[in-house]
Amino acid sequence: MATPTTTELGAFAEGEVPPALEISFTDFDDAAVDLNRLVKTAAARLQLGRHEGLVVQEELETRVGVRGDAALLQRVVENLVGNAVEAMEGTGTLTLRTHAEPGPEESGWVVLEVGDTGSGMDDEFVRSRLFKPFATTKRRGLGLGLYQCRSIVHAHGGEITVATIPGEGTRFTVRLRGA
Repeated sequence: MATPTTTELGAFAEGEVPPALEISFTDFDDAAVDLNRLVKTAAARLQLGRHEGLVVQEELETRVGVRGDAALLQRVVENLVGNAVEAMEGTGTLTLRTHAEPGPEESGWVVLEVGDTGSGMDDEFVRSRLFKPFATTKRRGLGLGLYQCRSIVHAHGGEITVATIPGEGTRFTVRLRGA
């Protein structure tokens, strides 16, 4: 009979996440958060200006507040922006866009898009591994960032999607409920 560790590792090898790696965010702040401020903070913390070959296009709509935990959402924004810069190796165009989307509720949805002109990802990787733990296309890193991003976004009642073309770039879109 297999030990629990062997069973968990076997499940992980088959694409399931062992219970010890599950990330759950059930106890977090639910306050109004300025999404544009999160984007600006991420740009400052990641020192985007130090990359001479990086063009940053900001298209930030005014008044794009979301409901959630500012610290957790900051992690999402910083991870997506950091991944984009790494994918371009510091050279290319980084697009940071926020806008409100009308919805059936008064507050609707707020959208964050982080796009890059990096190497993109192939369809097989996106389909089978992108949001799984320890999956990465980078030379460095553990492959936990996007897994964690998706967990945080889902815990906030939102969604995260990706559009990518190998050799041309990637765009992540995060939809969150408006404040």
